[in-house]
Amino acid sequence: MTLGPDTDIKQLLNSAQVEFGAREKKRKQEQELESIRLMVKRGQLDDATQALNQSLAAETLINFDPRVQRVSDEIEAAAPRPVRLRRPSPDSGSPPGIVEGICLGRATSV
Repeated sequence: MTLGPDTDIKQLLNSAQVEFGAREKKRKQEQELESIRLMVKRGQLDDATQALNQSLAAETLINFDPRVQRVSDEIEAAAPRPVRLRRPSPDSGSPPGIVEGICLGRATSV
């Protein structure tokens, strides 16, 4: 019988601690991503963007993680698009407000 530290048990304990740490980190990342998605669903896009940036700065989330790219795309997709009005060019032929091909008046016979 050998007395003293058992290297196999110590190695097993170290592996378990590393595994536990990795699972905790992944759990925390998932919670953070879910929190950001909830903000997006609620329309809190500024808060979602700020939370994402803070998580990246704190290294809770990593920029090259595909989940981060997906949530970033979700924020961008939820952002309202600015409305662009198309103005007719001077040589377009139709004055503003007139739709070509539609006659709004009635023809009268002479």
